[in-house]
Amino acid sequence: MNHPDWYPDWRHEVVHELHAKNERPDQVYSIKRWPRWDYDPEAGTLTFSENGIAKVVAEIQVVGTRPRDGGGGLYLVYRKVDWVT
Repeated sequence: MNHPDWYPDWRHEVVHELHAKNERPDQVYSIKRWPRWDYDPEAGTLTFSENGIAKVVAEIQVVGTRPRDGGGGLYLVYRKVDWVT
């Protein structure tokens, strides 16, 4: 594959940036702590819960999907995250 000389360094940098951005919701909202998540594409929400009690609700926008047999899942953009009490 032909690419500009700067491309490998740039790609490496943005992969690390993406990783940091993906970790931020857990650092701020502890979403990995909750054993269940459900999304409602019509409502545009992703809800993290435990024992049927919502703990974190994020307003989301689905920007793409991959088939389950392809090892992928949803691609989401978080718009706003609210703690549910």
